[in-house]
Amino acid sequence: MMIHYKVPLLLILPLLFSCASDREMANKNRIENVKARIISEWDLNLDGTISCDDLGLKKVDQFTKADSDGNNILDASEFKNAPWGSKTFAVEMLYSFDENRDGKVTQQEFSAKPNTVFAALDKNQNCTVSEDEIEASLTERRGSKSGGRGGRRGGKGGKGGGHLS
Repeated sequence: MMIHYKVPLLLILPLLFSCASDREMANKNRIENVKARIISEWDLNLDGTISCDDLGLKKVDQFTKADSDGNNILDASEFKNAPWGSKTFAVEMLYSFDENRDGKVTQQEFSAKPNTVFAALDKNQNCTVSEDEIEASLTERRGSKSGGRGGRRGGKGGKGGGHLS
């Protein structure tokens, strides 16, 4: 025999709203954490935004760290071992930067490559990414993931994500 309990709807509603509120707070905290991490890693002049100047300095720093032999040229093995690189796609990455197709990437070639992630974040295309633009992009991405058809990029058959390199 099954026992049925009758609980007034008014008692259950606050619990439902509380769960939704907790999810929203967790999502907001996640966005704030990601936003803070992006700013702290890429805002090199500590002005609260990521500018094209910051991006240029970051690229010089990345190139210098990857140039293990100090010859001011990156080859496939240096791409493979770069902290931002991909062991699997090192050669493909090299050729995406190698404008003259000589199998090597100079500092100039590396710095000249547009950054697609920066461009996507810079909604108003003023060469500055603000905290508001980062938050809007993260919120937009989060919204597309919960819509059923969206999802993380880079999954099976998806478009690859990107690094700010």
